[in-house]
Amino acid sequence: MSQEKVSFQEYVGARRNQIVLAYDGAKETALKYFDDIAQKWGEQLQINEAMKKTLEKNPVTPKVEKDKSRNKK
Repeated sequence: MSQEKVSFQEYVGARRNQIVLAYDGAKETALKYFDDIAQKWGEQLQINEAMKKTLEKNPVTPKVEKDKSRNKK
């Protein structure tokens, strides 16, 4: 079984179709919850991409504090 790369929209669309087929009786409720989750997931992906681009432009280097206990004699 191979994994192929699909876009977020393709993945969400495929999962949405599975809900339609599997939960025909409670379809409206299931789709509402799924759409809410998919929207929040998509928003978080956009936030993550924006943060990633910001970090690439302005990399954060951690400050290294000198160990002062070694300097005491």
